Amino acid sequence: MTHEEMKQKIARIEHDARLLKERVYKDYVISNAKYKIGDILGDYSDFIRVERIAYSICRGDVLIYYSGPVLTKKGEPRKDGTKRTVFESMVRFVK
Repeated sequence: MTHEEMKQKIARIEHDARLLKERVYKDYVISNAKYKIGDILGDYSDFIRVERIAYSICRGDVLIYYSGPVLTKKGEPRKDGTKRTVFESMVRFVK
């Protein structure tokens, strides 16, 4: 095996490992997300209607977050189309 072949094999292994980790993270989020698409959530500043559930990795922890349009007091999306993200740990209100 040449040095170049070794580098290619290592790169392939690392790529496969990244894909497997990504799959595990997604499975974790699907299994553990407290809220679903269409739910209305709020933190201390805004309410959103969940359109997307995703995650972020911070210091080795998986943080689930929800994204969607900011809602008015009547529960309708704002006219300016503002969207926002609320991390699950920051959810204070659920309608």
